[in-house]
Amino acid sequence: TGGIISDYTDSGTHYRAHIFTSSGTFDVSQVGGGGVPATVEILQVAGGGGGGQHNAGGGGAGGLQYAPAQPVSVASYAIVVGGGGFGSNPSPGAPSPYQPGGYGSPSTSGGIVTEAQGGGGGANNSGPTQIAHPGGSGGGGGDSTSGAAGTSGQGNAGGNGYGGSTAAGGGGGGASAVGANAGNNAGGNGGAGTANSITGSSVTYAGGGGGTSETGSVGSGGAGGGGNANGGSGTAGTANTGG
Repeated sequence: TGGIISDYTDSGTHYRAHIFTSSGTFDVSQVGGGGVPATVEILQVAGGGGGGQHNAGGGGAGGLQYAPAQPVSVASYAIVVGGGGFGSNPSPGAPSPYQPGGYGSPSTSGGIVTEAQGGGGGANNSGPTQIAHPGGSGGGGGDSTSGAAGTSGQGNAGGNGYGGSTAAGGGGGGASAVGANAGNNAGGNGGAGTANSITGSSVTYAGGGGGTSETGSVGSGGAGGGGNANGGSGTAGTANTGG
């Protein structure tokens, strides 16, 4: 028991999915025998990072882990679903120091698989905090800074920023692709996420957020829930995707 339960059949095999969109408990009351498997298939996605301020980088996607045939015992497993990081969001022309976006929170499965790391925040474009945060996928760089690293096996790095008078931010990394580098007055797109059919239908998870440019073009969020950038306030990623 636990989570939102969804039964489906694929190629003649019956599956029961336990979908957790908030933290809870996965209770295993029987394993093996009577056609009940002693293993589970698990998709675990952490919360995505927030975008930065002023020609800044997009937030990195939350770490994504897919693991088939993981052994379980008769036990209760505490499931923690990580939330998204805050986006730094001043009004245009706000004074420095600007802030990078916040980290996403990790997701855990009570020890069935290792922790999925929260997404890294995107960099701002100036000041002492001008640095992108690493995470499941890394945040994009702002201005002339580099994107941050992702976690091996969970995500990818953010794209690099573009400096000078036409500065822009790189896209946040996604589960299956790095964030795009920014260009001349053009924010980078977020890295693409990864599709998975564990719920019975294909859903794409863990796309990176788009990087921004105050006066030029802005980056789009990566497939998998990554939020789009714009010249003022950014947009949130899609709920329950890790974007």
